[in-house]
Amino acid sequence: MRTFLTAPAWALALLTGLPVAVVITLLVALSGDSVTFALTLGAVVGLLFGLVIATGAVRQRRTLRPIFDQLPSADFDLARTAARRGPIPTQPAIRAKAVELIDLRLHHLRRVRTLMTVVYGTALAISLITVILGHWWYIPLAVLLASALALHWLAPHRLTQRRDLLAGDSRSL
Repeated sequence: MRTFLTAPAWALALLTGLPVAVVITLLVALSGDSVTFALTLGAVVGLLFGLVIATGAVRQRRTLRPIFDQLPSADFDLARTAARRGPIPTQPAIRAKAVELIDLRLHHLRRVRTLMTVVYGTALAISLITVILGHWWYIPLAVLLASALALHWLAPHRLTQRRDLLAGDSRSL
């Protein structure tokens, strides 16, 4: 987590864009297009994906940084883990920061819910059409996109349950 909060934006763009560029290049090359086209398309898509993800990460870091600076790194790691899963911390400060982290995540999910649903749904529809047209190697992509869409829709419910558990509210459990 410290790497995410301290890494420069260009490094985040490279770390996220490079794997996407490789996958796109391989998929396009396997579909029968020229290697030059596959490399060019992979590079462009990877660059755009990396820039979008790095921009979002920089924005998210601005909201996480104050919470990170208020706690020692070990306590921040405990709060981050408690916000996702695992045992409930006994220290009230760590529990409060875990609830803050969940609230930030819920706010972010509410902000991008429609956009991400459209993005995942469109990509899923395109990959399914591609599979129907006989390009069977797009099946793993379709499964991945369907899983991402389902997890995106289930995340607010799971986070709300975890928040209630951390806050000591057992009404929704």
